[in-house]
Formats: sequence, structure tokens, C-alpha cells
Amino acid sequence: AQAVLEEAGVVPREISVIGGGARSRLWGRILASVLGRPLVYRAASELGPALGAARLARLCATGEPAAAVCTAPPEAWCAEPEAPLRDHYAPRLAAFRELYQRLRRTP
Repeated sequence: AQAVLEEAGVVPREISVIGGGARSRLWGRILASVLGRPLVYRAASELGPALGAARLARLCATGEPAAAVCTAPPEAWCAEPEAPLRDHYAPRLAAFRELYQRLRRTP
């Protein structure tokens, strides 16, 4: 998904992590290193998906501007990319991408 955004000329300022994936600091370190950008973990991130759905419902029901309703929770911590992890996972990421492309072409 990150590559698709970048190809379209969109470079995210930051990536926030919410939901179940936000429970593991190790996963955050790995993901930040593989993606090559910091990941911001938000306070009460386990509530993120439900809160997002509630905010969308509020926007639809009230017609309020998104900026008034959709505010980011405070930052709890940030996972920064780590060169040793990036180097460790680089061959695995390349293998995953190759396999993904081959599977996409399979009818």
C-alpha cells in the first residue's frame, strides 16, 4: 500500500498504528524498519477501529466538518526504523514481493 501511495505522489507525514497490531512493540520495530519510516502508536489504540467507525457515523448523522470530529489521539510512543532489522528482513521482503506478484498472475 505504501508503494501505491508513493507512485501516486502521496507521501504520508506519519503512519499511525491502531487495533490489534498496536499491541506488540516488537512488531512495531519490525514494521517500521521494513517500511523505512517511523510508526506512531496512539494512546488507547486498541479502541481505534471502533472509534473510527463511531466518528464516521457521527459525520454522517450531523454533517459536521471532518476536522472537528476526526482528531488524532495523543502519541503514546514511536517506533523508529532500525538498520539491523531492515537488513535482516530485506531478503524476506524481496521474496514476499516476488511471490505476491507470481500469485497475482496465477488464474
